[in-house]
Amino acid sequence: MVNMANASLSKNQQTESPKVSNIKTYIHTAIGLAFMLLFPLLPPIHPITEIGMTIVGIFIGLIYLWTTVSRTWPSLLGLALIGISGFAGPGYAGMQAVGLNAFGYHTVMGAALAMVLFGAVGYYGCTKYIARWFLTRPIINNRPYVFLTMYFLACYTICALTSPIASMFLLWGITVELLKNLQVEENEKLYKFMIVGTYITALIGQPLIPYKGSQMVMISAYQKIIGENLNVLGYMVFSIIMAILLFSIFLLFVKFVYRIDLTKLKNVTVDQFNADPLPPMNQRQKLFMATIVIFIFVLVVPEYLPSWIPGVDILKSMGFLGVTMFLVAATTLIHMKDGKPALQFQEVAAKSLHWDVIFLIAAAVYVSGILTSDETGFKLLIKEILQPILGGHSEFVFVAIFLAAAILLCNLTNQLAMVLVLLPILNVFASHWAGGAVPISMTLIMMVFMSMMTPGVTAHAGMLHGRKDINYADIVRYALPIIIAALILYMIVGYPLAKLIFA
Repeated sequence: MVNMANASLSKNQQTESPKVSNIKTYIHTAIGLAFMLLFPLLPPIHPITEIGMTIVGIFIGLIYLWTTVSRTWPSLLGLALIGISGFAGPGYAGMQAVGLNAFGYHTVMGAALAMVLFGAVGYYGCTKYIARWFLTRPIINNRPYVFLTMYFLACYTICALTSPIASMFLLWGITVELLKNLQVEENEKLYKFMIVGTYITALIGQPLIPYKGSQMVMISAYQKIIGENLNVLGYMVFSIIMAILLFSIFLLFVKFVYRIDLTKLKNVTVDQFNADPLPPMNQRQKLFMATIVIFIFVLVVPEYLPSWIPGVDILKSMGFLGVTMFLVAATTLIHMKDGKPALQFQEVAAKSLHWDVIFLIAAAVYVSGILTSDETGFKLLIKEILQPILGGHSEFVFVAIFLAAAILLCNLTNQLAMVLVLLPILNVFASHWAGGAVPISMTLIMMVFMSMMTPGVTAHAGMLHGRKDINYADIVRYALPIIIAALILYMIVGYPLAKLIFA
């Protein structure tokens, strides 16, 4: 099924000529390098300090290059330039300090190991069983809305447990195959909706687990900039509640806003999925499904258990990094009946360990942290510029303006880059509120995953916009209403709920 999904996706991708692509890359690279290398030569803009001009120029260049060119070499170059600048110390000692602080941050190694651990779920085929379980519940028989609910729940779950790109390869393949079996043509409204709807519901599930993908970068930057540790249970409860509400709104939109004719889905039964049965789950697949449950349990539950219970203090001390190291080590140690380790680390890492994300985490967290330090003067500049716009308003008005600007910017530019820009603003303006900047930061991080209106928003957004079987009007028709609904929902329900959970 994965091969079929890959073939389907490849068939539906639009590409531009290498020559045009190269020219664009060189232009964007020149602009990004100009920010990094020339901005520091300008006279300091009060209240930014001289070294602050260097850091701000590198930060702007990084944001631009991450958005337009690459996440790999700009991250390394940015860190190298900070080392040369002397910010972290003179000479090679400064370069060493940058390397140790950037790559020595616990999230960097944790991210690498988590990519392999969660990547194993997809690598060993567990996701096919998750999808099949949802689609073989007898309750879906001849009930189109129930079928949609179960199908979209499968999309939510698979994206929550794996990467968005891997999940879209699988889910779009299932969708296209199903629609063909139901004789739904590509030009029909139902076909367009299912392609975009699969993507939307996968996005709703993406932020559930904070220690993977782009949410890990955001959370790491949040911890560095806001200076608060993550309440893992609170984060996941917040994510689930908001997902249920968004999910419910989306299903209501199917009937009352999108007005999709689901007549052809009335013929869907579990027999169609059982006609091509999967073999029973093997030991390795069962182990990795259990491993994910253990991962979440150990991160969440011990914090709420009394210390007199044997082993609780040890579990509390492990944290994200310790739990991830232990589970990767354990699954590599355990051998299956085929004589191979349960986790074949090199094979899985070759598919799921993305070095561009590792470099991005190292650079993003380090640069975001020093950007808001007192040595740069950047926080004072933000306050001076934005005080006339954001200052003097009530908390609710500030939240409304801020979230509206955030969802607009994240849908027009790069989601992750914008969060890295917006978090320092919250640190300046919201730190004096009850609960500080934590509730609004959590609301921001959760809401921005509803960004999909342009291809540069995320890598998987590029996959959506690159499909040949839908056009941009289809994306606008089905994505824009739920984005607006999400904005209103996070303003009215999400932020108050975040204050209740995190304040």
